Amino acid sequence: MIAEIITVLLSIYLIINIITFFPYSRYFYKNVFYLPQKDYLITVDDGPTKYTEQMIKLLQKHDQRAIFFLNGEKLSGFEETVKKIEKEGHEIGNHSYKHYFFNPLLSSVIINNLKINEEKLKKYTDRINYVRTPHGYQTPGLMKYLKSNNKKFVYWDTIMLDFIPFIPLFLLKFQVNRFINKKGILCLHSNKKSVKILRYVLTRIGDDYE
Repeated sequence: MIAEIITVLLSIYLIINIITFFPYSRYFYKNVFYLPQKDYLITVDDGPTKYTEQMIKLLQKHDQRAIFFLNGEKLSGFEETVKKIEKEGHEIGNHSYKHYFFNPLLSSVIINNLKINEEKLKKYTDRINYVRTPHGYQTPGLMKYLKSNNKKFVYWDTIMLDFIPFIPLFLLKFQVNRFINKKGILCLHSNKKSVKILRYVLTRIGDDYE
């Protein structure tokens, strides 16, 4: 039974990676953000939510910085949280105004959402250098737009499955351990389960630096 569950979870993970990789992989484009050296970078998608502030406090406790990719449609009611992201030295990234759940969208739809979202985010920061579209969606038209506007697309090396409700914590910790070993860019999501995972990530990073 356990083996069957693990097989299903791994299949879901593989499908997600295929959807976000082909044909929209970062390897097809040049203006993608890479770490200058093998190190850690924590990124948090789909905020702000009621859990974002808890994540900010955890990062502050461990003296770590992150990029928070925010959706403009979620800003209302979390204005102070967004201000705190900027105040604590984190980066605010553009995650589009709406979070679309399907990849096959025209470049113009995504670009328009990014423009709307940037205007919303400018109320909180004048540094909106990084973009990550929902699901890491990329098209040549989108990447051309980002390049002409001096924006960097931030993909990931490890995307946590913390956005899937039934994924058990031990499997997420297994993902974290793999991330710690290979380093790179980690993609978390702003939800209750992610707070626990972020705490574990920061503890593991601290152990690795000692």
